[in-house]
Amino acid sequence: MTQPPAPDWSTRLALSVAREVRRHRQAQGLSAQQLADRCAQIGMPIQRSVLANLESGRRTTVTIAEVLVLAHALNVPPGVLLFPVGHDQSAEVLPDSWIEPFAAVEWLAGRTFFSHDASDDFFDTPLGMTRIHQDAANNLRRAIQAKEQAMHEFSRLTVRHEKDQSTYDALQAESERVRERLNEIAHAAKNGEEYDFNESEQLAERHRMLVKQADGVAEAAATLRYAQQRLTSAESRVSSAEAALNEIRQKIKGQGSVPPLLPRKLLYIDPESPAHEDWPAKRADSSDVAAQGVLVEADISASGEVTSGEQVDMIIAASGAEKERIRELLDELAPRLSETINEAVEEAFRRREQKEK
Repeated sequence: MTQPPAPDWSTRLALSVAREVRRHRQAQGLSAQQLADRCAQIGMPIQRSVLANLESGRRTTVTIAEVLVLAHALNVPPGVLLFPVGHDQSAEVLPDSWIEPFAAVEWLAGRTFFSHDASDDFFDTPLGMTRIHQDAANNLRRAIQAKEQAMHEFSRLTVRHEKDQSTYDALQAESERVRERLNEIAHAAKNGEEYDFNESEQLAERHRMLVKQADGVAEAAATLRYAQQRLTSAESRVSSAEAALNEIRQKIKGQGSVPPLLPRKLLYIDPESPAHEDWPAKRADSSDVAAQGVLVEADISASGEVTSGEQVDMIIAASGAEKERIRELLDELAPRLSETINEAVEEAFRRREQKEK
């Protein structure tokens, strides 16, 4: 009996996509009809019967549009429908070319390449320059955050130093009086005159305490100087990051390409650019997450770790004013949290000093 011919690569790829669609649909407890409904809400109806034929293998083709819509409906990146990350050890990324699924997804996103030549040429392409731009924008956002924290710390220490300075002056004055009295007692003892030994011991102990307190104030002044140095360094990093971001934007424009949108906080770099919080202008009416077009852009550092706080930027289905208020609240919370931590540390030091006394 003649065996049917083995499916070609395009068919094998479509069958692989079908398996991943079924896997993610079942993992989320969705029926084929529910998935079809989600696709319709997005704007591209895919009938339940079409999904059934695709998952069963009776339909051996799948379009790019279908992959994108199905991925959005299932709340997964399109790449994981094409290449089964975490489920298979290898994926046929090209005809008879097998690599690790994660590497295949990275190649799809333009993060890895099949040759050194492709890698070398990548950063002169629009996508490569956009990748550099996004790194530069993230670096600037981190630098601005560090500068704001340094400014807050410097301001806090400046206020504290002003209070400490008056305390230091009072300590110095009292210390001078104690030294003068000690000198008087020492002079009396040298001349064989009577003096109060207990007073001498108490004054000596008091002098030691005054010196210790004055040293603490002086150490706080040194901390203020270090805070000023950190602020100066942070300001320098912001200037460098601003220059780097502006340079890559000018390079992108110079090659006739469109530079990426900037977050509202960075619009001062290019005031003519619209804020990416306001894009796209058209919002979905459905309350279903699958139809809203909710994007979460993770700010990834050079080490590959996702940063927190300012480094996570969410584009939500809300008005520009609402999103701006959310950002303002986050910006307000950051220094307050830093201040709370600093106060807790200071209180811990005060308690330790009291125990030592």
